[in-house]
Amino acid sequence: MRKIARVFAFGLALCAASGAQSPKPKVVDDGTVIEEVTLISPEQPAPLEHATVVIREGRIAEIGTTLVAGPHAKRIDGRGRFLIPGLIDSHVHVGDMTLLDDDAAAAHPELVQAYRAQLPRSYLAFGFTTLVDLNLGKDTLSWYNVGPIHPNLYHCGPAVHTARRASPRTRPRRMPPTLFMKLRRQRTGRRTSTLASTRPCAQLIASLRLEASA
Repeated sequence: MRKIARVFAFGLALCAASGAQSPKPKVVDDGTVIEEVTLISPEQPAPLEHATVVIREGRIAEIGTTLVAGPHAKRIDGRGRFLIPGLIDSHVHVGDMTLLDDDAAAAHPELVQAYRAQLPRSYLAFGFTTLVDLNLGKDTLSWYNVGPIHPNLYHCGPAVHTARRASPRTRPRRMPPTLFMKLRRQRTGRRTSTLASTRPCAQLIASLRLEASA
C-alpha cells in the first residue's frame, strides 16, 4: 500500500513539474499582432517558428511564442510567411528616372507621377525600409515625403559635378580614397565626371547599423 502511495505521489510531482515548465499564454489586447510567423533575426541563432510579434505605435514591442491576440488587437495571419528586419539599400538615386529623359518627362507628366507613386511601394515590397541617396535631386524630398507610406530616406546631398573632357576609354589612374568618380555621357558627346564624397555616407551607414542593432 505504501509503495502504491509513493508511486502516486511521484506521479503527481511529475505532473506539477511539467505544468510549471509550460508558461501560461499572455493575452495581448492592443496594437497589431502578427501570429504564427517564422521570424528570422540576427539576434536568434535559428529561425523562430510559430512566433508572435506585437507592434505598438509603429515599433516592435514584444516577440514570443506564448503571446495570444485579444479581441481588441489587430490580427495578421503569418502562417507560411517569414518576417525579417528591414533591409538597407545604401546606394540609390531615388529621383533618377532611367527610362525617362528630360524631354520624355516633360511630354508625359503622368508617367512621372506614376513613377513617383510606385517607387516607394516597390522598395517596401522587396523588404527595403531604409534608403541612402548618394545624389539627391533638388525636388526629391518634396514629392517623396508626401507619400502616405515609404522607406526612411537618408541622403548625402547633391553630388558635385565638374566638367572634364575624356575619351570613352579614359579612366582616372589615381583617385583619393574618399572620392569616387563616375563618368556620364551627355547629349553633346562630352563626358562629365561626377564627384561625391563617400565619407559622410560611410558615417551615415555606420550610424544606421548602430541604430538597427540598438
